[in-house]
Amino acid sequence: MILVTGAAGFVGRYVVDQLVQNGEDVLALVHSSRGLRYYSDKNIPCVMINVAFMDDLETYLPPDDVNSIVHCAGLLSIDAPKWTAENYFDTNIKGMYNILE
Repeated sequence: MILVTGAAGFVGRYVVDQLVQNGEDVLALVHSSRGLRYYSDKNIPCVMINVAFMDDLETYLPPDDVNSIVHCAGLLSIDAPKWTAENYFDTNIKGMYNILE
């Protein structure tokens, strides 16, 4: 199974769609209910999770089934008005660290 973080984003959504089109077994990780609806409508397995929280990753992900990870999760400056520096750090730095663990 290929795990794709940030699957509700512009790049992540494209990556998941291409992997599924190529016949790959994919688990999409999203941070919003919008992403859940998108993948639910396409019958693609999806989990709403924040990559900044290691406990959530350990609880909700099937580590034995994952053989590859495509990490697309991240906050961008376009969302600057609603995000704080702590949000950027948690998602972009802690999230990457947690995925590597």
